[in-house]
Amino acid sequence: MLLEPQKGVKDFHDHFQHIDHCVEGVVPIKLSVGIGIEFDLPEMVQLHCEALYIDKPIYIRTITKPWVSEKYLFANVKNTILPKSFAWIKLLELKGFKTSWRYGGSEIKLPEQVPYPDYSGWFLQETNKVKDTEFGVFIENVKVENNGFYIAINRYESEINLWLAVTKVIAELPNVQIETGNCEFTGEQWINYIETGVLHY
Repeated sequence: MLLEPQKGVKDFHDHFQHIDHCVEGVVPIKLSVGIGIEFDLPEMVQLHCEALYIDKPIYIRTITKPWVSEKYLFANVKNTILPKSFAWIKLLELKGFKTSWRYGGSEIKLPEQVPYPDYSGWFLQETNKVKDTEFGVFIENVKVENNGFYIAINRYESEINLWLAVTKVIAELPNVQIETGNCEFTGEQWINYIETGVLHY
């Protein structure tokens, strides 16, 4: 269905030509009358109408440039024991970082106070920065599964160097597959990337 531009209606046709952008979802908007949706093109757009008619899906194949997140990383580690809370402290100390565990907004917590194996919701932060911050590198999700584990981490309030050190600890584990941005890495590939800035693609 093709709509002729009306007064006050912006033509977003050119936005669909940007291969670097992907619409991540369509969010419904509550209206007293009619239907509303919001999506990004990448400019945020709201559409208010009386009704929506969907004819059929149109499949368009595009090429998206690889990109790596500086805030989120997911790892699937097979046939390996999940490091205990004190092990993280020691492994990061070997990389030059004195760190402590905490939960959001808390003071320093001892490793034995951190639940194992599920320390989801806890943070790792440089010890000398705990008083001046509330968060750190966030263990968003961790779960032991099938003789291995998966872990998702998020950089909430930490220096990039600590974030990279945590990801390197994960990458040095055996049998690890890493996902970040729209890229996948082996542990060796990830370490090479953070040391050289060169993707393996």
